[in-house]
Amino acid sequence: MADNWVERYMIEKKQGSIKQQADLRMAEIAKDGSPRLFRAIVDRVRSDMDRYHKSGGDKSLRFDFIPSRRFVVSKSSYPAAGLEVELKEATVECRYFFKLDDTASLDERFKHFRIAADLHGNVQAVRNGLPFTDESEISAELLKPVLDYIH
Repeated sequence: MADNWVERYMIEKKQGSIKQQADLRMAEIAKDGSPRLFRAIVDRVRSDMDRYHKSGGDKSLRFDFIPSRRFVVSKSSYPAAGLEVELKEATVECRYFFKLDDTASLDERFKHFRIAADLHGNVQAVRNGLPFTDESEISAELLKPVLDYIH
């Protein structure tokens, strides 16, 4: 058994190389698919903002899309709140800012999630290793901190 270590070593190296190639391919698929997924997120956040306004929500909370990889949700009157979301490669970076009144200091918070894919080409957003189920769940994750602050 000890004399076949070379064969085991070569098999392990080959398996490691195959896994590395698969990981690189999945990263490439995620990067290529991230603009499409980001656009779906933008559309869902815009739709949720429309529903929020139609349900009697604060009309001063605005949604602005900055083509093609960024959007902002903000309210400038106090209590002021905002969310900036930007697609960078296969990562969605989020910056929140909150300010109670003109005497308060700005409270900034950050979060991010990544865009991942499988070898079949399925692209999805992932947070803390767990996939979001759909764009609605992502929209809720993004918007709730802002809505909670202004209400």
